[in-house]
Amino acid sequence: MAIGLDIGDKSIKLVKIKQTDSTFSLLSYAVRDIPPSDNKVKTTADILKEMFKGEKPETEVYAAAFGANVSLKRITIPIMPDNEIIDAIKWEAKNLAPFPIENAVFDYYKIGKSNEKAAEKYDIMFAVAGEELLNFLRAVSKEAGIKFSGISLIPLALYSILSQGKRFDENKVVAIIDIGAEAASINLFKGNILQFTREITVAGESLTKAMTGLLVADHWQLNLTYEQAEEIKMKFGIPKKDTTETTDSGIPLIHIYEMMAPTLRRLQNEILRSFDYYKEEFREEKIDSIYLTGGSSSLKNLEDHLSNALGTKVETINPLENVTVDPSAGLDQSQIKDMQPRLALAMGLAIEKAAKINFQKAKEKPSKAKLSLNIEGILKDFKIPVNVNVAAIAGVAVIALAIFYNIYLVNEKNHYRTELASKQLLLTDINALIEKRTILDQISREESHVRETLSQITVALPDGIKLTDLVYDNGKHQIWLGGEADNTRSVGKLLKNLEDSSNFKRTVLIEARRAVIENVQKILFRITFNLT
Repeated sequence: MAIGLDIGDKSIKLVKIKQTDSTFSLLSYAVRDIPPSDNKVKTTADILKEMFKGEKPETEVYAAAFGANVSLKRITIPIMPDNEIIDAIKWEAKNLAPFPIENAVFDYYKIGKSNEKAAEKYDIMFAVAGEELLNFLRAVSKEAGIKFSGISLIPLALYSILSQGKRFDENKVVAIIDIGAEAASINLFKGNILQFTREITVAGESLTKAMTGLLVADHWQLNLTYEQAEEIKMKFGIPKKDTTETTDSGIPLIHIYEMMAPTLRRLQNEILRSFDYYKEEFREEKIDSIYLTGGSSSLKNLEDHLSNALGTKVETINPLENVTVDPSAGLDQSQIKDMQPRLALAMGLAIEKAAKINFQKAKEKPSKAKLSLNIEGILKDFKIPVNVNVAAIAGVAVIALAIFYNIYLVNEKNHYRTELASKQLLLTDINALIEKRTILDQISREESHVRETLSQITVALPDGIKLTDLVYDNGKHQIWLGGEADNTRSVGKLLKNLEDSSNFKRTVLIEARRAVIENVQKILFRITFNLT
């Protein structure tokens, strides 16, 4: 039996499973919200104590490392004994982590071997967890009286769910987008190998906050509280662009969509940026499959919205697709169905069992960089007797230094590759800003042009004319006017003024008819003309 424990910013999700051969059975699950607190360790631990009541101490518990306190990278290093890999990759750890690594913990696993310039090398994925995160998890486990068997990575746990029921072609690229309350992670795999992961701050809570702003539209003025916005989001999800529905209080959902739209665009743009970077960096043509998970992934219409925006079908992961529900557990099937997206990470942690990365049993803390030579071991490796003369030992030492220097150069090269990749992302942002500036300049020019045109139309209007409609077709440089006139002479004078103006051409009277408006007889007209 194993328990997967997803400790998030807003809630804790627990899943307990039993494995028999290659099949899994769900024994129990629980979800608890984390209330705001000045002492998050105690609050979290108190909730865990309640969730683990009656649980046997020997049950294995697996959690996830998360947030900015975790860094992950794939590197290539020369073939070497396992006990030397730590020294070889700690240079990369120093350059990768955005936090001091002296007291951090890191772990790695071998992806396989590759050939680079006719030399066989290891492909390695390594991860670094910062001291702040690890201290938090240690404090919570101690306070709650729980022992973690493993602390793994979110992407690896999520992929373990998919791999239970789907067999992916090793040449296909799979994306898993985990959308939580305060953050979302974009994870890309090829075959079963994690190639790229990135965390963004656009997530479920961003959509709620977007709805709390003031929106004035037609006869509506919305100013929702956070609680009202959250309730509408959970009930209606992402409204469709052409919806005519309203909320229970009569608010048109099209207005809710308009408030959400900028945040939705940010979300899809961040995903597309990550996809574009990955395709360029790894020379891939496309993302073959996209899967959603996380508490916010269950929002109504989100799948369809992202499918249209990303150009690839998006599916929500069902963590119980290939997991049976233990009949003796007495679980409500309908409740489980509603909770599935929120349980995905906890389920993945219980299935994966920190098989590849486990910060709880990390191989070694990175020590300060040092270059040490085990001369006796090197002599044995080169089949040289230990009692050879000093000159021979010196020769072997020179060879060893050359080997270590080569390792250093390889790691320096990888470091500069990482820096280059980050600069490429920065360049992408700069190009996007230039493009936006160009668009804004164009809009500014168009606004100036429209203001000038409106001023010229105002000059052409005679007395007795009231405009009710004005449509400007920018592509055709054509204007449609509609309005009311006191009499036909006023309409005729307007036509003449437009025809005589050097600013307009091809003036045509489309319609002129009599109508009674508020017991007064009027002439309703429509005119079209082009700008010169």
